[in-house]
Amino acid sequence: MRILDTLEYARRLQDAGVDRAQAEAHAAIMTEMILVEVATKPDIEQASLLLRKDVQQDIALLRKDVQQDIALLRQDVQQDIALLRKDVQQDLAMLRKEVKEAIADLRKELEQANADLRKDLEQANADLRKDFEQAIVDLRKDVEQAIADLRKDVEQAIADLRRDLEQADALLRKDLDQAVVTLRQEIVRMQDRMTIRLGAMFFVGIGALATLQRLL
Repeated sequence: MRILDTLEYARRLQDAGVDRAQAEAHAAIMTEMILVEVATKPDIEQASLLLRKDVQQDIALLRKDVQQDIALLRQDVQQDIALLRKDVQQDLAMLRKEVKEAIADLRKELEQANADLRKDLEQANADLRKDFEQAIVDLRKDVEQAIADLRKDVEQAIADLRRDLEQADALLRKDLDQAVVTLRQEIVRMQDRMTIRLGAMFFVGIGALATLQRLL
C-alpha cells in the first residue's frame, strides 16, 4: 500500500488554484486519516470524492472571492474614475471660468485702450484742426498783407506810369507843336519857292510865246 505524498498532493491543490495554506491543511488531514486506519479502495475513492468536493468548494469560494475582489476593484476603479472625472470637470469649469475672466479682463483692457486711443486721436485731431485753422488765419493774413503790398506797389507803379505818360505826352505835345511850327515854316518857304519858280516859269513862258510869235 502506498503512503500519501503530501507534498505532491499539496502541489496539485495549488495548481488547481487552492491557497497554499489550505492545500497543506488538506494534505495533513488526508495523511492523518490514512494513518489512523488502513483505508480500503472504496474508502479511498470516497475520501477522494470528498476531497475533490472540498477542493471544488474551495475553488468555488476562491473564485467567488476573486470575483468579489474584482467587483470591489472595479467599483473602486469606477469610483476613482468618477472622482477623477468630477475633479477634471471641476478643473475644466475653473479653467473655463478663469479663461472667461481673462477674456473679460482682456476685452476690458482693449476697450479702455481703444477709448484712450480714441481720446488721443480726438485730442490730436483737435490740436491739428486748431493748428490748421491758425495756419489758415496766418496764411490769410500773409496773403492779405501781400495783396495790400502788391496793390500798393501796383498803385505806385500806375502813378509812376501815369506821371511818365503825362511827361511823355507833354514832351510829345511840345515836340509835335515844334514839328507843326517847323512844318508850317517849311510850307511857307516851299510856297515862296514855288511862287518864285512859277513866276520864273511864267516869265519864261511869256518870253517863249513872244519869240514864237516873232518867228511866225
